[in-house]
Amino acid sequence: MLTTALLNYPESRANRTKTTPICSIKKCLLYSGNLMRVGASGIRNSTLRNSQHELISSLDETLKVFLREQGSCFYIPENDYLEIPDTRHRNSLDQEDLNDLEVSVKLFYLPDTTGTSHFPASYVSESLEYIKRHLGVEHVHDFVLSFPEHNFQENVNDVVPAWNEMEHFYKDGAIKHLGVSEFSPSELCNLSKKVQITPQINHVDLGNNSSVSADIVAYAAANNIQLLTHQDSSDILPASSFNALLAKYGIVSSIEEAKLTPRWVLKYSSVIRTRGVIANKGYIVSASSY
Repeated sequence: MLTTALLNYPESRANRTKTTPICSIKKCLLYSGNLMRVGASGIRNSTLRNSQHELISSLDETLKVFLREQGSCFYIPENDYLEIPDTRHRNSLDQEDLNDLEVSVKLFYLPDTTGTSHFPASYVSESLEYIKRHLGVEHVHDFVLSFPEHNFQENVNDVVPAWNEMEHFYKDGAIKHLGVSEFSPSELCNLSKKVQITPQINHVDLGNNSSVSADIVAYAAANNIQLLTHQDSSDILPASSFNALLAKYGIVSSIEEAKLTPRWVLKYSSVIRTRGVIANKGYIVSASSY
């Protein structure tokens, strides 16, 4: 039986419930833990390079340690909400290091099961709030959006609401630099015409190539866009793999009964600037049945 444990989160959450059995889950939030620490899936010393494998392996380890060894989680029954943190490595940075922390995040919008293009702006605010709370910071340095198998050559209207949400936090100082992933020059141009703050970062996957294509380099140079290479999987968390993990650890009775669909994944890393030390690296996953 899964039961809840009080977490050091706001009072409104702490007063919810203490030992309620989990019978129904409509929304789930899951943390991978710090992959830079030994014990977080052994990934620090592994040969795993693919972000999908890295993510699934780390979630497996979080569920195994937290549910099997500690037997507790955080659950709000009236909302059917389950949150599974990783408590193996709490943030132990002192205030000086926290002030010097540079946090980079990448928000992956996952494929919609209906086959429609749906990129809720709320995912930006949700994920930003979770990472700020998780790392104990007031802002992030880079916030990059990644969309599944996208093609916005003719129409970027679907992504404008999410971008506008980022612009809001940019103006408030909660995000320092805005970016996208795998956008072509024409897509960057089309997006720039519809927003107030144009893209400052573009993630590009070299694949089997040794260099970025000349047209992307030229457009980035002309428009002051930083090009950053990445090796992230285009399908970072398949729904089947996620629900297999939930079934494996008894969160759902079986894969067939699983009704949770992963909605977004936030990949993050943080560096202590003055020392050049990577302090944190990990993932946050949000899934729901609606």
